[in-house]
Amino acid sequence: MNLLRWTSLVTIVVVMTLVGCGGGASSGDGNTTADAATETATVAVFCGKCGAEKGNESCCAADGAVCESCGLHKGTKLCCAALADEAKGKDICSGCGQVAEATHTCAVDGVKCEKCGLHEGSVACCKLKG
Repeated sequence: MNLLRWTSLVTIVVVMTLVGCGGGASSGDGNTTADAATETATVAVFCGKCGAEKGNESCCAADGAVCESCGLHKGTKLCCAALADEAKGKDICSGCGQVAEATHTCAVDGVKCEKCGLHEGSVACCKLKG
């Protein structure tokens, strides 16, 4: 991995750790880490409380318009994504589509879905808005 990529990844992890999105017991804190056994692409984590990208100023914004159907903020990637019950309210990784717990990393050996690019069988496979 080249130095620029490594520096960028470390910066993103630090920012995600410091900024967060309101956290909570049922949602991971959205940290992503990388090592030799993980994908090195930069990924976003979508907040299980509002549906926006964690660390973004719109994440859990008090003035965000709430969708009547799903309860997340309208227009976010997770709004009305029809996630399985075990994934509702939890942070979702945009790199693989799995629930992003506190120390989540994307598995390198995950089979990518040809339609959406997330890992086949993940909770968000073919469910995130473009």
